[in-house]
Amino acid sequence: MDSDVLNKKIVQGSWQCGVDVHINQNGKAEIKFLDNAGSLSPHYAMAYVFLSDLMTVAENSANLSMAVRQQVNNDLKTLREFAEAQRHKLPVSAGDQEWQPVPISGILTNEQLKTLYEVTAIAYIKYLIQSEAPSRKLENVFSSIKNSLQGESDSLPDITLNSEIIHVFDRLLATDAEIQSKKAVQPPKNRPAHDPFFSQSSALSTIPAEILNRATTITKRVGLLCLSVGIAFLLLGLVTWSRYDLYDPEEFHGIMMLLGTILVPAGVFFYSGIADRLFYWIKTGK
Repeated sequence: MDSDVLNKKIVQGSWQCGVDVHINQNGKAEIKFLDNAGSLSPHYAMAYVFLSDLMTVAENSANLSMAVRQQVNNDLKTLREFAEAQRHKLPVSAGDQEWQPVPISGILTNEQLKTLYEVTAIAYIKYLIQSEAPSRKLENVFSSIKNSLQGESDSLPDITLNSEIIHVFDRLLATDAEIQSKKAVQPPKNRPAHDPFFSQSSALSTIPAEILNRATTITKRVGLLCLSVGIAFLLLGLVTWSRYDLYDPEEFHGIMMLLGTILVPAGVFFYSGIADRLFYWIKTGK
């Protein structure tokens, strides 16, 4: 696909998902969260960054092996085909042009790019909610994200995932070896039916059961929301990190890293029941 390099200059906003994304010709992403930003917003923006990075890899594929180059080109082709098949499901606001067709090959116009990015972003959110984690180390993260996004996804366009697009997203988040290792391992039949976020392999399994039992539904939901958004912020900060300090508060990636570093421990604090136990102790002294 060397002759089909995409011009990555794109400005796209989604009021529904509460975020504006601007990607320039060099692939640098600028992300602005709107007043109505919520749990969907970081994942929507992350999908834009992922797709931009994938196109950057395709543009600079001369030094890659033939197998990797072919896989990247195939993934981009799959994303184009999927966007063309699903674009009619995207809503069109009054006065706006309909979402433009996405050809399988050739350089895309800015309007065609908007269609490709928008379908990919919505599909990525659906993937996080509907699909299994591509690797074992991401199982806890996926479980947290599923719980935090489940209620907010009902208003999204009815984009239908297929096995090909799921495989593309799997490869964005995990290596082929990790994906195969996950498929090869079958969970034990007698595994206890508890929240997968607190599996025995989790570092949080050391939290006493009596503390976990004190966690209320409301605080658990607050904890899951903090965890999922915090993890998304950390990933977004790492992906957009360039030559500046990782925690530079004047840069977008630094702000994301700082917010993520605050939200993840807060999520553990609320979800684990420690917050409830602390409040109970303050109130009763027991």
